[in-house]
Amino acid sequence: QLQGEIAILRDQLTKSSREKEQIHFKKLEDEKLQEQKFRKEIENLKSKLEFRDRDVEELRNKLEVSESNNRDNGQPAKRPRLSVVKLEPKKGPTSSMYRNYSCII
Repeated sequence: QLQGEIAILRDQLTKSSREKEQIHFKKLEDEKLQEQKFRKEIENLKSKLEFRDRDVEELRNKLEVSESNNRDNGQPAKRPRLSVVKLEPKKGPTSSMYRNYSCII
C-alpha cells in the first residue's frame, strides 16, 4: 500500500515539475516575442526619426538659401503685414464711444 502511495506522489511531482517547466518555457518564448516586437518598433521609430531629421535639415538649408538670396538682393526679410481696422459697433447707446478708435491686427 505504501509503495502505491509513493508511486502516485512521485507521478504527481513529476507531472507538476513538467507543468512548471512548460510554463517557464512559455514565458521565455513570450518574452522573446515581445523583445522582437520592441526591436521592430525601435527600428521603425529610428527610421521615422532619420526621415524627420532629413526633412528638418532640408528645410533649414532652404531657409538659409532663401535668407541668403534676400540679403544678396537687398530685400528685407519678409514679415507679416499689419493692417488698421476701424471698429464700427452696432448702433446703440455706446456707439459714440468707439467711433474714433482703431485697432491694429
